Amino acid sequence: MKYKLGIIGYPLGHSISPVIQKAGFKSLGLEAEYDILETPAEDLVDRIKYLKANGYNGFNVTIPLKIPISFFMNDMDDYSNIAGCINTVKISGEKRELFGYNTDVYGFKTAIPKEIDLTGKNACMLGTGGASRAAAVGLVEKGITSINFYTRNILNAQNAINYLRDKFPEIKFTAHQYRMLLNFRKRQL
Repeated sequence: MKYKLGIIGYPLGHSISPVIQKAGFKSLGLEAEYDILETPAEDLVDRIKYLKANGYNGFNVTIPLKIPISFFMNDMDDYSNIAGCINTVKISGEKRELFGYNTDVYGFKTAIPKEIDLTGKNACMLGTGGASRAAAVGLVEKGITSINFYTRNILNAQNAINYLRDKFPEIKFTAHQYRMLLNFRKRQL
């Protein structure tokens, strides 16, 4: 069976996903194609229709679509539901249903060495997009008690922060603008 897969998001000119995915397919002996499908947010509905109608088996999702893609899923894994964002979608069945996964959480948690105990610790994170939501879920599962998010736009970040507060009321989440971080660094020099 030949698989038809791709990545959606915008912009994608910098993406090395096809190289990585094709090497993975080759190492597993799978026959697959992997397309770059630039998709601005306003074209998401049309892109989903295209993927379903043109025989795609699934696709990866990147900025700025990791959060809005969740509204189009027939079902999703637990991490997608908790994080509120998706980075991998499987298309299957006669009705071409969409099943969403958040593999970012698994990848993030796996990257933390087992000998590092994060119980009761605090963390800092740059950004509040889909990947940082996934990392926050992983950190909470590792025992973090507070996360400080540094963001370019604190007003936009409040949606993500409030979402995480609803999911994890026992964790302290705060947001700070990058400018504060840059000013702090200048004082240290």
